[in-house]
Amino acid sequence: EDAELFWGMRGAGPALAVATSITLRAHAVGGWRHARAVEPFEAAGLQRGGAELLCEKEAILRTLPPGQTVDLAVGWARGWSEVERSAEQVVVGFFAASAGDTNLSAAACQALGLPPAATFEHCKVASSLPPFNLQPKCAVASALQAAHHHTYVRQCFVEELGVSGWSTVGAAAASMPSRLSSIMMQHGGGSVRTSGKGGGEGRGAFACRAWELSVVIVAEWAGEEEEKRRENVAWADSLWEALQPVTTGLYPVDIDRFVRPASNQWEVRQAFGVRPTCRAEQGSARVLMSS
Repeated sequence: EDAELFWGMRGAGPALAVATSITLRAHAVGGWRHARAVEPFEAAGLQRGGAELLCEKEAILRTLPPGQTVDLAVGWARGWSEVERSAEQVVVGFFAASAGDTNLSAAACQALGLPPAATFEHCKVASSLPPFNLQPKCAVASALQAAHHHTYVRQCFVEELGVSGWSTVGAAAASMPSRLSSIMMQHGGGSVRTSGKGGGEGRGAFACRAWELSVVIVAEWAGEEEEKRRENVAWADSLWEALQPVTTGLYPVDIDRFVRPASNQWEVRQAFGVRPTCRAEQGSARVLMSS
């Protein structure tokens, strides 16, 4: 009974509605402009003074005006041309994107270590996070599988990592069992959450967001050994659990074509609240088994 409504709730949550008519007003964006900066940290330093520095940079993200975003990625120096590759070096990448002719302010660029906004490169798409910026996600997943690479993904929303959250991320980066893994942070906040028609707070379409960053923990490893699989899965699960004190929500459904935990009962409960309906849990379990 009412199965379609509960199906919709799984993905839409409080945004679920029955629409009788829709009017769309298109706005010409005019492409995107991109830039990136990579900041190296000693593995231990990211847990100490580096956490405080990144906390200051995080505060800048929530001040960015609509049309501007800065994603982040934490990993080892593999594949970063801007820094010298070192077995003891963790890097944090800042990936800025501006819509149309808008530019990040000079102060924001300087604080985030980005090049001047006038030097940003033009691009037709908004996604700039590595390593998925060049191919569709399904193509990347297929290529990894063909090369005997495996991935395991966890995700959570965070309003503010703070010093403790960044220290947790730093400790996880230092203890990655595979240097192929990464911790991505997709920026979905900024002042767009409080802007809207008339400038009033809460009028915008994004005002209901209780998060600034979507943290995507990607464990990636090469090889077929069961021990490798166990230790990488355990690493991702451990970081996900350690971030729960600052987590404000998460997707109750798979967000990518990656291997996910065998059970997501806890995630469904967090996404729907303390007392989700039995039908919501049953619907999630049904989809999980079939996917």
